[in-house]
Amino acid sequence: MKMKKRLEALSQTGKVKFIEVEVDGPYLITRWGYVDGKVQETKELCQPKNVGKTNETTAEEQAVFQFERKIKKKIEEGYSEGSIKVDNKPDFDSLQKYFAPCKPISKPPDDCLSGNYLADRKYNGVNIIFTRGQDTHVYTRRIDEITNNIQEIPEIKKVLDNIPPNTILLSELVYINNDGIEEPEMLRGLINKSRTKEMVLQHYHDIIKRGELIPVIFDILFWKGKDMSGVPFLKRRGILRSIDAFTVPKIYKFNDKLIEFARRRNWEGFILRKENGLLKFTMNGKPARFGSWKWKFEYTDDFVVLDATLGKGKHANHFARFLLGQFNNDGDIVEMGWCGPGKLSNEELDELYKSRHLNGRYRVKPYLVVEVLFRARTKYGKLEFPVLQRIRDDKRPEECKYNE
Repeated sequence: MKMKKRLEALSQTGKVKFIEVEVDGPYLITRWGYVDGKVQETKELCQPKNVGKTNETTAEEQAVFQFERKIKKKIEEGYSEGSIKVDNKPDFDSLQKYFAPCKPISKPPDDCLSGNYLADRKYNGVNIIFTRGQDTHVYTRRIDEITNNIQEIPEIKKVLDNIPPNTILLSELVYINNDGIEEPEMLRGLINKSRTKEMVLQHYHDIIKRGELIPVIFDILFWKGKDMSGVPFLKRRGILRSIDAFTVPKIYKFNDKLIEFARRRNWEGFILRKENGLLKFTMNGKPARFGSWKWKFEYTDDFVVLDATLGKGKHANHFARFLLGQFNNDGDIVEMGWCGPGKLSNEELDELYKSRHLNGRYRVKPYLVVEVLFRARTKYGKLEFPVLQRIRDDKRPEECKYNE
């Protein structure tokens, strides 16, 4: 039997990489590399399995099985069939998987209290992207389209009904309970692409009984077909404020009084900008740090889970200790130490165990992304007093960067 399939994906450097898998009788042949670059190849002779048993497979059958498993794994990692065309402009009706809006810089500037910075409240939610071409769409930060599941939610529909054609809006979806406390963990049930529309709507009706769902529109990438990345911040924000249907963050002058005001209200922190600040996007799947800065009372960041072990007592049947890591500027993973289950519920820990348990050990890949609250870092990057806050289905592992 002969089979062959080729998949392509965009690398973090913007180059197109490929993998080609071929079955030739009992042989599994794998070729990979960059398009128009050097090609590497391996040829594996597959062995028959379970000889003499009812589930016996021949070497040829085993080659086909490994072929299908490798193709499935690569598709889960973001590869797709057909040739990847690297565009320089997003498609309003079908955002390319490698489209990436810029992110705030992790550390505030040294002169942040100079009086030269404007501030928005930093909400503790999840990023979603609204677009409109011929039709309206909603995407997660990972560019997973969730339109079908979420478009009938009234707060989402209100935004979608008021987006002009050929527009891309950046939003933070926020859930605030009746006590005024942000509960970002409630949002997973809305943006998780593996859920059905019925499950999402049921979850919405459950949480809206005791809180408020708010899509906070904080910036524009395209407006009526115009690229807004070169337009100053205050002008972009003015356009958003002209649409009554949008909830847009209030702008403050950043100073000590504002910090005290926010501390009394238990805000997480601020996003700082200059009034003429710009923004950007990339078309290579790697979000740039540009145009704004985070300022927090405590630090939170996103990490990949490199390993996990079972806990003790009530967590004896859960993964309850997690080894954290981030990618450095060379693309290598740096270990950041261990933390406990933090704010994960028993239901989340049950689900995590079922999905990640493999032959008695934690299945590392595809990497799980988690948000962790911590007080400080050591000079080697290890976290002091880490507390796991939530699982981030909306973040790509490669976004978990250290020392940028």
